[in-house]
Order: sequence, then C-alpha cells, then structure tokens
Amino acid sequence: MANPVMNQIDSQIARTPAGYPTMPGYNAGRGTTHPQSGATYADPRQASQASYDPRTAPTQPGYPDAQELNEAYYAPSADAVDRGTITMDDVVVRTGMLLAMVIGAAAVNWYVSILNPALGSTLTMGGAIAGLVLVFVNVFKRSVSPALISAYALCEGLFLGGISVIFEYAYPGIVKEAVVATFAVAAVTLVAYKMKWVRYTAKMNKILIIGLFSLLGYRLLMLVLSVTGLMPAAANFEQITFLGIPLGLIIGFIAVGLATVSLIGDFDTAERAVAARMPKETAWMVGFGIMVTLIWLYTEILRILAILRQD
Repeated sequence: MANPVMNQIDSQIARTPAGYPTMPGYNAGRGTTHPQSGATYADPRQASQASYDPRTAPTQPGYPDAQELNEAYYAPSADAVDRGTITMDDVVVRTGMLLAMVIGAAAVNWYVSILNPALGSTLTMGGAIAGLVLVFVNVFKRSVSPALISAYALCEGLFLGGISVIFEYAYPGIVKEAVVATFAVAAVTLVAYKMKWVRYTAKMNKILIIGLFSLLGYRLLMLVLSVTGLMPAAANFEQITFLGIPLGLIIGFIAVGLATVSLIGDFDTAERAVAARMPKETAWMVGFGIMVTLIWLYTEILRILAILRQD
C-alpha cells in the first residue's frame, strides 16, 4: 500500500489469521470459553480425538451441559457490532466526522483571514506545521488515537482555510470549483470501485510508489529553488511547454492521477480491513487515510485551476 497512513493497517491485516472467527472467548486451536460459566469447550477439530457421552456430559470437563447448549442454540447470531470489529458503516461515519472537522476549521480560518489577515496567516502557518507533525505522529504511533487524528483534521482545516482565501482573492470562484471537482473525482472513483470497474492491483501499487517518489523529488527541487532565492528560475521552469502545455500543468494532472489511484487503494484497504474483522477503532485510521488523500487531491486541483486561470 503506497499510502503511508495505511501501512499500519496493512501490516495488521497480514498478521490476522484467515478463517478464524474473532468472537470473544475464542482462540484458534485452543477451544472456546463460555462467557458466563467460564467452561472451555473443546476445539471442533479435535473432536475426533475425544469421546463424548451425552449422559455424562455435564460432568465431563470441557463440554457444555444441556442448558448451555440450549442457550447457545437460541441466542442471536453475533454480528460485527457484537464482536467489536470494524464495519463499512464505521468507516463512512468516521471519515464523515473527520471531513466535517476539516471543513469547519477551514471555514473558521477563512473568516478570520478576511477580518484579520495577520491572525489568519498565523493560524495558517501554525496549522500547516502542526498538521505535518501530527501526520508523522499518527503514522508511527502503535495504537490508534482518535484524539490525535481529530487534532490533525482541525489543523489541516486551518491550513486549507488560509490558502483557500489567498487563491480566492487571486482567482474569484476558484475555491468552489476546486471543492466541486474534488468531490466529483472522489464520487466517480468510489462508484467505479464499488462497481468493480477498477481494482487496486500490485502493478498499480508499484506505479503509485514510483510516481509518489518522483513527485516528491520534483516538489523538493522547487522548494530548494524557492528557499535559495531562485524562485524566478523555478517559476520559469514550470512555464516550459510540451506540445503547448506548461510543465506545471502536466505535473499537476499527474499528481491528480496519483491521488486518484491512492484513493482507490484507500477504498481497497477499507474493504480488506472489514473482511479481516479488524478492531473497531481501525475505522479512525482508515478515515484518516482517506481524508489525507482527499486533502492532497483538493490542493492539486486548486493548483491546476490556478495555472489555467493564469493562461
């Protein structure tokens, strides 16, 4: 999985034994513990190695009595909620909550930047730095922390709100176009994935990894040119045209394509996490990964629209 946010989930899925239920009290190969009586039932795979006499079952250790068998037979089937495992509804709800936080924080800084540009700039830079730190904290943290993930969403919202105001002042109406385009791409990608028109394959993963490293190298080069005072050179470099298309625009479309592929990978991870019956809190990490990809997609689309407006 190329999305680094999802690496932790992928490693956990790889360690999950396939084919064994994750109901409370069950350990593969070790039998099942009754939640009330504490009795341990023999592993069905070992049934042929033990003798069972129904007349003396209540006195035989490791076997349920008639009442326990009757309760188990008429008890409702355990679903994902009863087992405390992730469901697709959990992923949708957590992702929606995080996106709501991003939009809410962005709206706050949008109006702060209009009323008090100095304070807005401070919140924008603070959100960018704190968001970058929280990305690494959440990626490398062993346990899922909804609080830290929510904090990242708020910080990233402040950053997006600040830069969106800047782009809106320069190109009126551009933010609305970028938002609509982002959700349109996400919706089309989700429909294509659900309809099985696209699948996330190993080949697609390799292409995404190579593309991400290439894009990162290019962006670092542009950053070095800017920091060293060679900004005009960097700007002129992006204006180099191929078949009449500026290089900056070509790079932008490549980045949008990579973000779309990453989104397909995020959907694939969510589906596999549900199939593997991962813990319920995994939904926060899946939502975090999807949100990071959507934010990346929005900034790339915003940049493309700005280049088109310049032309």
